[in-house]
Amino acid sequence: MFKDRISCRNALDKSLKVWYTVVMNISEVISPSYLVGGSVRDMLMGKEPKDYDFATPLVPDEVEARIRAAGKRVYHVNTGKKYGTLGFKHDGEMVEVTTFRGEEYIDPESRKPSVHFVTDLAEDLSRRDFTINAMALDEVGNIIDPFNGQIDLKMALIRAVGDPYDRFKDDPLRILRAFRFVARYDGFDIETHTYYAIERQQELLYNVSRERWSQELNAILTAPHAAYALKNMFNIGVLMTLLPDLAKGTAPSHYALLSGESLEERWASFIYHSFDAYVPPRTLCEVAEGLAARLRWSNNTKRGIKSALMEGRV
Repeated sequence: MFKDRISCRNALDKSLKVWYTVVMNISEVISPSYLVGGSVRDMLMGKEPKDYDFATPLVPDEVEARIRAAGKRVYHVNTGKKYGTLGFKHDGEMVEVTTFRGEEYIDPESRKPSVHFVTDLAEDLSRRDFTINAMALDEVGNIIDPFNGQIDLKMALIRAVGDPYDRFKDDPLRILRAFRFVARYDGFDIETHTYYAIERQQELLYNVSRERWSQELNAILTAPHAAYALKNMFNIGVLMTLLPDLAKGTAPSHYALLSGESLEERWASFIYHSFDAYVPPRTLCEVAEGLAARLRWSNNTKRGIKSALMEGRV
């Protein structure tokens, strides 16, 4: 009931040809297998995926046996078999295959869920963050889309899968991931109920490590539509939660002036444009020092940002 046929004669031609080649080779090793997550999203947007992630109802022991039977080396990716993910190389590229799974976040102090393996693809997709990332493509080209991710793609909406309060409680970093997609894709906004859940639950971000904050903020700042995402983060209060020293003096209309090629220059520009009035470079460097401590920047990153501020590369 969740399948819609996909045609090779539409805007997905290039991506589908790549997909077909990849899937046919992967299915010789692991079958049934489904392309899942961001790779499906990118293909539906007419983009070639940067990587391909697969899911299967086969349990990890069976996946491992089939990889070895194909004469390939088994790679234990990240947490490996415990979380159902194994890898092998195809044409020199790593391919990850994960057993369908459900997740429960039992320990409030840990972001690592308790995992149990399932046989239902829709249940596996239900644990994902946003509807546009909760789609799958089977071996013959059917899109499996139980949460209407295709509709949200057409409407340019970032919508949480299921109850947004549950999704953000499970992993509060998803709050920043929502803004990362807004920054990455032209014209995207956060769906109303998802937006309200962010507004009411943003303090959950304090349960997330500062290093993870920093990774997501870096991705937002270097994305094509960073200014729009930052303005939304300011309006909803997320910037005040994360970066109060910047948010207190912020004129969000200045975000349109963000510039810089490197990550360090983007941060320098963000700091510079976070104040209405002129602030001397040395004072801005003091702000950068505070951010470095808050976000656990490396010494090289901190030096690069302060250098850009002092040299006026903002």
